[in-house]
Amino acid sequence: MVFVGCSNGQANKEETNNSGEKKEIIISAAASLKESMEEIKKIYEEKNNITLTFNFGASGALQKQIEEGAPVDIFMSAGEKQFRALEDKELIESGSKKDIVENELVLIVNN
Repeated sequence: MVFVGCSNGQANKEETNNSGEKKEIIISAAASLKESMEEIKKIYEEKNNITLTFNFGASGALQKQIEEGAPVDIFMSAGEKQFRALEDKELIESGSKKDIVENELVLIVNN
C-alpha cells in the first residue's frame, strides 16, 4: 500500500485559516481499505476538528481522477504502478511516498 500526499494548493490555504472552522481532508484510497478507513475516520474526527472525506475505488481509476484534476489531499494506492505514473507526471511530489500498510493474499480451502 502506498500512501502519498497530493495537493491542488487548496488545502494549504485552508490550513492558514485560523477562524476555528472545521477543515476537510480529501482522501482517495484503494477500495480494499474502505472498512478500515471508515473506522479510522470515526476515531480521527472525534479527536480533531477535521472532516475526512473519502473517495474509494480501484487504484487505476483513482489515478485517472487525479490526472483529470480531481481534488485530492492524500492518495492511498494499492499499486506502485499508479503512484509511479502520477509521480512521473509530477502530479505527486517526488519523495513523498510512505509505505504504511501491506496486503497479504490468503487461500482458504474447505476440507
